[in-house]
Amino acid sequence: MKIKMNHLTTIKTGLVLSRKKASQQSEFKKDYNVISLKSFSENGYYDHSFAEEFTANEEIKEENLLQKGDILIRLREPNIAVYIDEDYTDTIISSLAAIIRTKKSDVNPLFLVNYLNSSYVKKQLYSQGSAVSMLNVKFIGELEITLPKKETQDKVAEIQALSYKEIKLLNQLIEEKQKYTSKVFETIINQEITND
Repeated sequence: MKIKMNHLTTIKTGLVLSRKKASQQSEFKKDYNVISLKSFSENGYYDHSFAEEFTANEEIKEENLLQKGDILIRLREPNIAVYIDEDYTDTIISSLAAIIRTKKSDVNPLFLVNYLNSSYVKKQLYSQGSAVSMLNVKFIGELEITLPKKETQDKVAEIQALSYKEIKLLNQLIEEKQKYTSKVFETIINQEITND
């Protein structure tokens, strides 16, 4: 079934930070984290390690803070969508991204992330003959997606989650192997220096 994104989700641009930034003279100050463009990984998951610090001049509304199950999509190229798989307390979604929240229980957000990162959506983005350099909420809402049954969405999401875990483990293994190789090299060189 083909359906427009705005029938399945609510889509909103993130917060313009310059309006909320505390100054030295601000009476109210509260520390937050804010998403970074580096947080948008190609694998479809948000990477919180790149979050930046931000001091606000007022309490930020819940609707502008990350929530588990959210989808974020970069508004500038590359237009990568990511899934928020954890609760990240007090993390602001800036105007660099749009927040997508599902309205219906028969929509799996991780499936939507996969779909938004797919060649099907890329074709819609580039259908005008040139790339859209800056997405807007209206354009995202008008995207037509093919929505399979919930159980099919769940299977796709499960495959994505398993693939993500496997890639994460392989990357950790690569890091450990690099550390091991460096240590072996250092040990050999140190032995040579000691023997001379």
